Amino acid sequence: MKSFKDVKARFKPDEEIEVVNHVLPEVSGRRLITNVRGGGYWFRSIPARAHETNCWFAFPKVASQCKIDGPDQVTFRDVNGVDWVTVRFPPVTP
Repeated sequence: MKSFKDVKARFKPDEEIEVVNHVLPEVSGRRLITNVRGGGYWFRSIPARAHETNCWFAFPKVASQCKIDGPDQVTFRDVNGVDWVTVRFPPVTP
């Protein structure tokens, strides 16, 4: 991933990701992406939490709130530049 556009393109339905929430660490964990839209993605926790349905995560509005940490990891930041959520994708297989 080299750009914010590349990051958004990595989110695919039915893909599992690992999420680290820097603000609320207790909600960190594996996720199953259920749907993707231009402004964000829908997901479910793995394993599913009690009474949880699909949840929404909105992509940042500007590319400066997206820090690409490597080919399979990205960190989204809040408007003050503080790390908010880190997402690890499974490695891309050729």
